[in-house]
Amino acid sequence: MIEEKTQFEELYAAYYDRVFTYFYRRTSSVPLSLELTQDTFLRVFNNMKTFRFDCPMNFWIFKIAHNLFCSKIRGRKMEKKVIKEYELMQNQLYSQDNEGQENMVIKNQQSKVIMKALEELPEMMNKCTVFHILHELSYKEIAKLLNISVNTVKTHLREGMKRLRERTNEVLP
Repeated sequence: MIEEKTQFEELYAAYYDRVFTYFYRRTSSVPLSLELTQDTFLRVFNNMKTFRFDCPMNFWIFKIAHNLFCSKIRGRKMEKKVIKEYELMQNQLYSQDNEGQENMVIKNQQSKVIMKALEELPEMMNKCTVFHILHELSYKEIAKLLNISVNTVKTHLREGMKRLRERTNEVLP
Protein backbone atom coordinates (compact mmCIF):
# COMPACT_ATOMS: atom_id res chain seq x y z
CA MET A 1 0.00 0.00 0.00
CA ILE A 2 2.83 2.40 0.86
CA GLU A 3 4.60 1.63 -2.42
CA GLU A 4 1.33 2.22 -4.31
CA LYS A 5 0.83 5.55 -2.55
CA THR A 6 4.39 6.64 -3.36
CA GLN A 7 3.97 5.63 -7.00
CA PHE A 8 0.69 7.55 -7.17
CA GLU A 9 2.27 10.64 -5.62
CA GLU A 10 5.01 10.52 -8.26
CA LEU A 11 2.46 10.19 -11.06
CA TYR A 12 0.39 12.99 -9.60
CA ALA A 13 3.40 15.31 -9.40
CA ALA A 14 4.56 14.40 -12.90
CA TYR A 15 1.22 14.65 -14.73
CA TYR A 16 -1.09 16.96 -12.78
CA ASP A 17 -0.23 20.12 -14.72
CA ARG A 18 -0.43 18.37 -18.09
CA VAL A 19 -3.81 16.80 -17.31
CA PHE A 20 -5.19 20.08 -15.97
CA THR A 21 -3.98 21.91 -19.09
CA TYR A 22 -5.53 19.24 -21.28
CA PHE A 23 -8.93 19.87 -19.69
CA TYR A 24 -8.56 23.63 -19.49
CA ARG A 25 -7.74 23.92 -23.19
CA ARG A 26 -10.87 21.95 -23.96
CA THR A 27 -13.28 23.64 -21.55
CA SER A 28 -11.86 27.12 -20.80
CA SER A 29 -13.24 26.59 -17.30
CA VAL A 30 -10.95 26.42 -14.29
CA PRO A 31 -13.55 24.86 -11.96
CA LEU A 32 -14.55 22.20 -14.51
CA SER A 33 -10.89 21.50 -15.33
CA LEU A 34 -10.07 21.09 -11.65
CA GLU A 35 -13.01 18.72 -11.21
CA LEU A 36 -12.06 16.62 -14.23
CA THR A 37 -8.39 16.54 -13.20
CA GLN A 38 -9.35 15.40 -9.71
CA ASP A 39 -11.65 12.72 -11.16
CA THR A 40 -8.88 11.56 -13.50
CA PHE A 41 -6.40 11.05 -10.68
CA LEU A 42 -9.03 9.40 -8.51
CA ARG A 43 -9.58 6.86 -11.30
CA VAL A 44 -5.83 6.47 -11.76
CA PHE A 45 -5.42 5.73 -8.05
CA ASN A 46 -8.37 3.33 -7.95
CA ASN A 47 -7.18 1.44 -11.04
CA MET A 48 -3.42 1.35 -10.53
CA LYS A 49 -3.57 -2.37 -9.73
CA THR A 50 -5.20 -3.06 -13.10
CA PHE A 51 -2.59 -1.20 -15.18
CA ARG A 52 -1.13 -3.82 -17.54
CA PHE A 53 2.08 -2.04 -18.60
CA ASP A 54 1.26 -2.74 -22.26
CA CYS A 55 1.36 0.98 -23.01
CA PRO A 56 3.18 4.00 -21.55
CA MET A 57 1.81 5.30 -18.26
CA ASN A 58 1.16 8.77 -19.72
CA PHE A 59 -0.94 7.23 -22.48
CA TRP A 60 -3.02 5.36 -19.89
CA ILE A 61 -3.55 8.55 -17.84
CA PHE A 62 -4.57 10.55 -20.91
CA LYS A 63 -6.90 7.74 -22.02
CA ILE A 64 -8.64 8.05 -18.66
CA ALA A 65 -8.73 11.84 -19.04
CA HIS A 66 -10.10 11.61 -22.58
CA ASN A 67 -12.81 9.14 -21.54
CA LEU A 68 -13.81 11.36 -18.61
CA PHE A 69 -14.00 14.38 -20.89
CA CYS A 70 -16.17 12.50 -23.41
CA SER A 71 -18.45 11.33 -20.60
CA LYS A 72 -18.76 14.87 -19.28
CA ILE A 73 -19.64 16.17 -22.75
CA ARG A 74 -22.29 13.51 -23.20
CA GLY A 75 -23.58 14.06 -19.67
CA ARG A 76 -23.99 17.78 -20.18
CA LYS A 77 -25.01 17.38 -23.81
CA MET A 78 -22.32 19.86 -24.76
CA GLU A 79 -21.16 19.81 -28.31
CA LYS A 80 -17.92 21.64 -28.89
CA LYS A 81 -16.23 21.01 -32.16
CA VAL A 82 -13.72 23.79 -31.60
CA ILE A 83 -11.32 22.93 -28.83
CA LYS A 84 -9.64 25.72 -26.95
CA GLU A 85 -6.38 23.83 -26.74
CA TYR A 86 -5.36 25.29 -30.09
CA GLU A 87 -4.19 28.31 -28.17
CA LEU A 88 -1.37 26.04 -27.09
CA MET A 89 -0.60 25.45 -30.75
CA GLN A 90 -0.28 29.20 -31.15
CA ASN A 91 2.23 29.27 -28.29
CA GLN A 92 4.24 26.50 -29.93
CA LEU A 93 4.21 28.19 -33.32
CA TYR A 94 5.14 31.59 -31.99
CA SER A 95 7.47 32.16 -29.08
CA GLN A 96 6.21 34.40 -26.31
CA ASP A 97 9.08 36.84 -26.30
CA ASN A 98 9.04 40.60 -25.82
CA GLU A 99 8.09 41.65 -29.33
CA GLY A 100 6.44 44.93 -30.17
CA GLN A 101 2.69 45.27 -29.98
CA GLU A 102 2.44 45.34 -33.76
CA ASN A 103 3.98 41.88 -34.02
CA MET A 104 1.71 40.61 -31.26
CA VAL A 105 -1.35 41.90 -33.14
CA ILE A 106 -0.15 40.17 -36.31
CA LYS A 107 0.44 36.94 -34.42
CA ASN A 108 -3.00 37.21 -32.83
CA GLN A 109 -4.56 37.59 -36.28
CA GLN A 110 -2.55 34.64 -37.58
CA SER A 111 -3.64 32.61 -34.58
CA LYS A 112 -7.27 33.38 -35.34
CA VAL A 113 -6.75 32.17 -38.90
CA ILE A 114 -5.20 28.94 -37.61
CA MET A 115 -8.03 28.50 -35.10
CA LYS A 116 -10.65 29.06 -37.81
CA ALA A 117 -8.93 26.58 -40.11
CA LEU A 118 -8.81 24.02 -37.30
CA GLU A 119 -12.49 24.61 -36.50
CA GLU A 120 -13.34 23.68 -40.08
CA LEU A 121 -11.65 20.29 -39.85
CA PRO A 122 -13.95 17.32 -39.35
CA GLU A 123 -14.09 16.16 -35.73
CA MET A 124 -11.92 13.06 -36.00
CA MET A 125 -9.34 14.85 -38.14
CA ASN A 126 -9.33 17.61 -35.54
CA LYS A 127 -8.74 15.15 -32.68
CA CYS A 128 -5.93 13.34 -34.50
CA THR A 129 -4.20 16.64 -35.22
CA VAL A 130 -4.47 17.83 -31.62
CA PHE A 131 -3.20 14.59 -30.12
CA HIS A 132 -0.29 14.38 -32.54
CA ILE A 133 0.86 18.01 -32.53
CA LEU A 134 -0.02 19.17 -29.04
CA HIS A 135 0.29 16.01 -27.00
CA GLU A 136 3.00 14.44 -29.15
CA LEU A 137 1.27 11.08 -29.22
CA SER A 138 2.38 8.51 -31.77
CA TYR A 139 0.08 7.25 -34.50
CA LYS A 140 -0.36 4.01 -32.59
CA GLU A 141 -1.25 5.81 -29.34
CA ILE A 142 -3.79 8.02 -31.13
CA ALA A 143 -5.32 4.97 -32.81
CA LYS A 144 -5.73 3.23 -29.44
CA LEU A 145 -7.10 6.35 -27.79
CA LEU A 146 -9.70 7.01 -30.50
CA ASN A 147 -10.40 3.35 -31.31
CA ILE A 148 -9.45 3.71 -34.98
CA SER A 149 -6.74 2.11 -37.11
CA VAL A 150 -3.23 3.51 -37.44
CA ASN A 151 -3.83 3.99 -41.18
CA THR A 152 -6.94 6.04 -40.41
CA VAL A 153 -4.90 8.22 -38.06
CA LYS A 154 -2.27 8.75 -40.78
CA THR A 155 -4.97 9.62 -43.31
CA HIS A 156 -6.62 12.13 -40.95
CA LEU A 157 -3.28 13.75 -40.13
CA ARG A 158 -2.14 13.94 -43.75
CA GLU A 159 -5.45 15.43 -44.91
CA GLY A 160 -5.74 17.69 -41.87
CA MET A 161 -2.28 19.16 -42.34
CA LYS A 162 -2.95 19.62 -46.06
CA ARG A 163 -6.16 21.51 -45.32
CA LEU A 164 -4.48 23.64 -42.65
CA ARG A 165 -1.70 24.60 -45.08
CA GLU A 166 -4.23 25.48 -47.79
CA ARG A 167 -6.38 27.59 -45.48
CA THR A 168 -3.52 29.39 -43.74
CA ASN A 169 -1.24 29.80 -46.79
CA GLU A 170 -2.51 33.30 -47.58
CA VAL A 171 -1.98 34.68 -44.09
CA LEU A 172 1.03 32.87 -42.68
CA PRO A 173 4.50 33.58 -44.05
